[in-house]
Amino acid sequence: VLSLSETGGKSWLRYELILVLIFVLGMGMLNSILYYARKAIAAIYHRNPQARTEKDDIASTALKLLKQGNNSISNSTVDTSFMHLSQSIRESLKNQHMEPLEVLNRMQKMGVTPDVHSYNYLLEGCINAKNFHTATQLFMEIKDQHSPIAPNTSTYNIYMRGIIEAINSGEHVDISMINDLLIEMRSKEIQPTLVTLNTILEACMIAGSPEMAWKYFNQLPLEYRIERDNTTYNAIVIGIRVNDKLTPVLDLFYPSILAYVEAKSDTIDDILINGLIDIYGKCGNLEKIDILISVLYKCKKKLSLVTFGKLISIYGQQRKGGRVKETYHLMLASGVEPNEITYGCIMEAYLKCDLINDVESLYAEVQAKKPECCNIVIYTTLIRALAKKRDFGRVIEIYEQMKTSPKNKLNRIAFNSLLDCCVKCGNYKKMSEIFEDMLKETSKIPKSQGIESDSVEPDLITYSTLIKGMCKAGQMSKAMALYEEMQGKGMVMDEVLFNSLLDGLAKGEGSIEECDRLIKDMSVLKIKLSNFTYSILVKLYAKHKLVHRALTLLDEMKANDVQPGVIVYTCLLQIYIKNKMIDKAIAVFNDMKTTKAVPDQVTYNTIVNGCVFSGKLLQACMILLEAMAANIRLADDIYNNVLRNFMINHKMTLPQKHEFASKICNYITIHKIPVSDEYMSQVLSTFVFQQSQAPVYQPISSYQHPMHGFNGSTSGMYHGGISGANPHYQPYPQKYRQKKQHHHSYPCLLYTSPSPRDATLSRMPSSA
Repeated sequence: VLSLSETGGKSWLRYELILVLIFVLGMGMLNSILYYARKAIAAIYHRNPQARTEKDDIASTALKLLKQGNNSISNSTVDTSFMHLSQSIRESLKNQHMEPLEVLNRMQKMGVTPDVHSYNYLLEGCINAKNFHTATQLFMEIKDQHSPIAPNTSTYNIYMRGIIEAINSGEHVDISMINDLLIEMRSKEIQPTLVTLNTILEACMIAGSPEMAWKYFNQLPLEYRIERDNTTYNAIVIGIRVNDKLTPVLDLFYPSILAYVEAKSDTIDDILINGLIDIYGKCGNLEKIDILISVLYKCKKKLSLVTFGKLISIYGQQRKGGRVKETYHLMLASGVEPNEITYGCIMEAYLKCDLINDVESLYAEVQAKKPECCNIVIYTTLIRALAKKRDFGRVIEIYEQMKTSPKNKLNRIAFNSLLDCCVKCGNYKKMSEIFEDMLKETSKIPKSQGIESDSVEPDLITYSTLIKGMCKAGQMSKAMALYEEMQGKGMVMDEVLFNSLLDGLAKGEGSIEECDRLIKDMSVLKIKLSNFTYSILVKLYAKHKLVHRALTLLDEMKANDVQPGVIVYTCLLQIYIKNKMIDKAIAVFNDMKTTKAVPDQVTYNTIVNGCVFSGKLLQACMILLEAMAANIRLADDIYNNVLRNFMINHKMTLPQKHEFASKICNYITIHKIPVSDEYMSQVLSTFVFQQSQAPVYQPISSYQHPMHGFNGSTSGMYHGGISGANPHYQPYPQKYRQKKQHHHSYPCLLYTSPSPRDATLSRMPSSA
């Protein structure tokens, strides 16, 4: 070009060549820009430790070229390149390949001013990296009045999303900043969107501020004309699912949710429906679930397979067997075909409701119609059902089928279910064989396949089940050997395992030294002794006649802040009574009544019998009346012992005997308790209707029943004192005393109007 200019040639060829050369140079420069831009994006997408500095240099070069610009590059090309770079930043930040502030600093050093989209992507990167502190710094920089860019709605929405992530990460966040952010948006004339509303609602619910959520739920749609959608209601449901304490708050939103479901039944998604079912299912509020389902059916909304599965699982958890069957038949009637997961849910629900026959029927149905759905979960559920039924032969039959099935490889859960069935059915020999099979299956899988090996290798439940079986079989040496094997493997142990071993020592021939060793190991592993553990220790110490150690356990439990249960108290009562310490037993019983432990039939049987045979009939009668008032029926022998002791006890006064005998005999009569006819007759004749030494028939206008306050008009009644009791004295004639068959009542107790003639006959000597 220079040579042509110097010659002064004015040929058209000279100008043509100049234009061609300018075009070639422009294309070369554009090609260089695109080359470096591609290299920068490639380095960001495919980052490795060696390429870090190289990528930064390439990105810097590309940004410089873009910043300097060129007449051959239009503004739209620059904007497009910025957009691609922002997208690259976003992807790299999403994969945590780049530090957000580092990118921002480099861009600022190069003199490149990022646009708001780049800032938003960087802000999002901080939040994805769970770096809320850095996100806050970046957000404040965007909002700074000297900042060359202004935040938009997305900026605020992303930061509000960061608040949610911070709360979920356990950071302390003042939820009131939501209100401050909204005020800022108003001052900057930034319009909140539906995303803003949904993000605010979720943040408020997760933070445990349902009042604030309710405020914005009603305020923002009216103020900014935002129409709520599925995500709006899902935000509320998600917040409640994260924070179970807010479940009652759902009732506040429930009418609005139902109205939305009814109005938008065509577009409503399963996430909202299933979320509501989950929440109300956890708290057992089936009424709200029924209302929701009725609204859906009213709107002719077809339930999905997942929804049917959730309903069946919830009804199973609530032990509503009838509802499980109804929902299953409704699902079939709706044309929704169950899959293997649904079949597993139905069988599990039947099992929880103790519908064992239905489990077997459904298994047969699946085998006949969809044999491909018979997976390991269905087989395992069937084994557990048959174990409840104690159908051991069928369990082994299923086990043999599973061993030959190439599709259903036995896993750890299946083996544990089989072992548990052996323990329940008492077949300890087969238990050992199945455990050997389990070890063989484990050895077939290479250790390199860690996940698959884990699925078969024995775990804590496996060893706990085996130890429980060994203890029940009285093979404590084998049980302790398994325990030592677990220790050698460094396996984690729990309270259930130790309780099984201690219970085996209490019922078997274990030594107290082994017991002390187990207690020490529990202390080393920081496993707290529970109420059940202490109840076993009481029995174990009593068995080894270590009465003092057993009796100190109650104080130890209180010192360790463990609430003694009814079993512990009952065992202590038995020890005190056996060692003739009845006063201590009564004191412990009275202490028990001041706690949350409620005496049961065994407790009352123990203390009443102990008082009777210790000569404390008055205390026995008082405690017996407590049991009667609590509607707890004791063993039949207890009533016999009390009645017999009425005749031989000389510590109670006759008025006391009259009062207690009347109430106890009346209770026996009403509840038809089979007792000795001889004891009953003697107590009735001696203490209930026995008169003074010189009885006189005195007519009375009314008679009050000793226990129930029966007032009946009578023409007359044998009425007199109760001193001078004569065991052979029978005030009622034989016709009012029926012979005992099996269960009978004594009409003489409720009889209130014997005739004067009968009273006269009753005063005649027996010889007459």
